[in-house]
Amino acid sequence: MRYIMQGLFLLQLVYLLAAGESFRVEELLVVLLLVGVYVVKERFWQHVSLVVLQLIIVTAAVYAGMPLAVLYALLAFDFSCHQVYMGVALSVALIIFFSVWREMPLILLLAATGILAGYILQRWEAQYTDYCKSLDDERRLRYSLEEARNKLMASAKETAHLAEVKERNRIAREIHDSIGHSIAGVLIQMQVAGRLVGKDDNKAKETLQLCTEKLADALTVARQTVYNLKPRERLGIEYIKRIIKDYTFCPVEVSYQGDFDLMPAEHLETTAAIIKEALTNTVRYSKATQVVIELLTNEKYTRLLVKDNGIGCEVIREGMGISGMKERVRNLGGNLSISCDDGFMIVCMLYRQGGA
Repeated sequence: MRYIMQGLFLLQLVYLLAAGESFRVEELLVVLLLVGVYVVKERFWQHVSLVVLQLIIVTAAVYAGMPLAVLYALLAFDFSCHQVYMGVALSVALIIFFSVWREMPLILLLAATGILAGYILQRWEAQYTDYCKSLDDERRLRYSLEEARNKLMASAKETAHLAEVKERNRIAREIHDSIGHSIAGVLIQMQVAGRLVGKDDNKAKETLQLCTEKLADALTVARQTVYNLKPRERLGIEYIKRIIKDYTFCPVEVSYQGDFDLMPAEHLETTAAIIKEALTNTVRYSKATQVVIELLTNEKYTRLLVKDNGIGCEVIREGMGISGMKERVRNLGGNLSISCDDGFMIVCMLYRQGGA
């Protein structure tokens, strides 16, 4: 925009000089000098002092009798771009003072056009600068958020690993302290009983009876330990099946594909939460008579589809349920799409590490 305006003014200057009765070499030198200052200003140093220098050169040339008063309109444009309105007023005053009467209306019109264009241009540049700054800030915040999310996920994995190590240590300690000592004692007693056979059979029988009782106690402790390790709530794909089985609003057609024993725990947790929320929304809003659920897992991704044949809706209003689903999926690096054109449909893709 700036270059277009300056080019138009220079073309107007050439036209006025060509329309004159004579064309002097001094005028060409002044124009070339001004062009040189413009090049320095646009390429190397954008400063209002160079515009002031141009004003001095043009004033000296006009005072020497050169018909270059039209350049004041270009200077008014430059002063307006720099928001130096005192320079704008001075340029207009010099136009009135130096230009001839028959050219004054045209030069004033050019000056008014340049002032307006300069004001619009500097406002646009200020808005563009603010926009770029906002975009940079948003990008920086997004990178910071992504870094924080990665740190949080790494911290969660580390916490899960520490919890797993702690539980393993607890199990090992419990087995060692209770079952291990009991079995070690039984082994010693059986070795003693073996030595007593043929020497003191009664004592050997008593020792074997004691070993039997201690082994029974150790077996009881082992069973209790295993029972305490077994979760009270059904986990894995059985947990999802129980959610669907407990749903009684309308029939559910379910399809399972893949080895769910190898399905990541976070995928199971997220798909179960989405199925819960989807079935709850079906009861509340859909008036459906059938729900279709497809769950597929493989070594690369987990895909969940939940679709009903209800009334759907024109506009999806994201409440806590839908926003919570999206947040869960986004935290795992997956994507979630929702459609309400023909009933209500949710498609969720969760990628395994390195499988996206």
